[in-house]
Amino acid sequence: MGHPEIRRIEKDWILVVYDISVEKGSMRKRVLRRLHKLGALQFTESVYYMPYTEEGISAAQEISGGGTLFVWSSKVEEEGARLLTDRFAMDISSAVDNLESKVCKAEDLLESGERIDWRLKSLRTKFRGLNRASVLIRSGAFAGRLAEVGQRLSDLRTRARARAREMATNA
Repeated sequence: MGHPEIRRIEKDWILVVYDISVEKGSMRKRVLRRLHKLGALQFTESVYYMPYTEEGISAAQEISGGGTLFVWSSKVEEEGARLLTDRFAMDISSAVDNLESKVCKAEDLLESGERIDWRLKSLRTKFRGLNRASVLIRSGAFAGRLAEVGQRLSDLRTRARARAREMATNA
């Protein structure tokens, strides 16, 4: 196996291909949020992928976004399965790095006195999706990093709420 954090090669995959115009931005965002919640990761600009589960295929097929959306499952041969599994693991790792960076930025913004409510909601959605993705890949190796990020997000939410109460009291 290529990626050190992976215990098992996944041979069954779900691919979601969409074509939703930029003009339908809110629909596009809704579709992408739902894909992230399922644990799907971006493969290319309009393609998301994740290891196959019955729940995943059903939920992906229920997504509609006011555009063209195709969902299919595929069994991949050994070498392709190894490559996809490794890529999925690397994509999770990169996404966790990116999330950690965004949490750090949100912490800095809160410390500088800015409100971060909208940012927190987005970060928590990304966190849940990454948690789901790490479960799909059956790797506990991401659990430690995700637990740390989750704790930072929880602490950040508590501090943001305290700051909001303090600002309301002083207003």
